[in-house]
Amino acid sequence: MGKASAKSRSRRRGARKATPADDEVTPAADGGEEAAATEEWGRRPRTVLVGAVLVYVGAGLVALFGVLVVIGSTDPSFLRSVESSAGLADIPTAVFNQFVRDLSIVVAVFGAIGIVVAALAQRGRRRARIVLTVLAVLYVLPLLMAAVDGSLPALAMAAYVVAAAVLFWVRGANRWYQSEWDRRRSK
Repeated sequence: MGKASAKSRSRRRGARKATPADDEVTPAADGGEEAAATEEWGRRPRTVLVGAVLVYVGAGLVALFGVLVVIGSTDPSFLRSVESSAGLADIPTAVFNQFVRDLSIVVAVFGAIGIVVAALAQRGRRRARIVLTVLAVLYVLPLLMAAVDGSLPALAMAAYVVAAAVLFWVRGANRWYQSEWDRRRSK
């Protein structure tokens, strides 16, 4: 006896067929361009989901790095190793230590803001998508300056950030954000 597919088993058990939610617009009967645009209502494009996941991972790592440097900055040997590897022996130690702590706090907050804004952008907030793009530009600029010096990891991180930001601006995402905006305005 052959195995039945999961779809046919669920139908035999009396599972009802999925229907659109009350607030969801179904595609037009003619199946034209209007149908494709209205079908986007209520369905988040995969590009937005993938972009949000990329931002969650990237911003989470940035925030974690910032927190770890804040924790490490309490150890004088850690700060001396950072100072010697950066080649900044002419800066007073107290000033350098305070700079590292402050910068790492800013980095941790920057990562946390990225996570919050990505969550809002994933929920269809157009302004969050714009803020996320601005944050991406602010993050990519120093990475590109480091890549000019020949840092391939900086170039790879810049490409990662750009890819995540672009996923929020592809055509399907634009239509979805517009439909979410229209849906919120019509309420």
